[in-house]
Amino acid sequence: MTYSVVDRTGNMAEEGDLDGIRNLIREYSEIRLSAQGSNDSVKERFEKEFMLRGGRAPDSRVH
Repeated sequence: MTYSVVDRTGNMAEEGDLDGIRNLIREYSEIRLSAQGSNDSVKERFEKEFMLRGGRAPDSRVH
């Protein structure tokens, strides 16, 4: 996805489409932030389930 955004931004820059670049970057940032939030919530849920099943803190290291 990042490659596509960079490629499209380059094309828009050559065409002088500053509004298009702004919109594309805004959309990319929104998608990235929404994906990041969902990854964090999945991680938190996994850690809680792990603690309940294994009785260990998520920071514990397994040797």
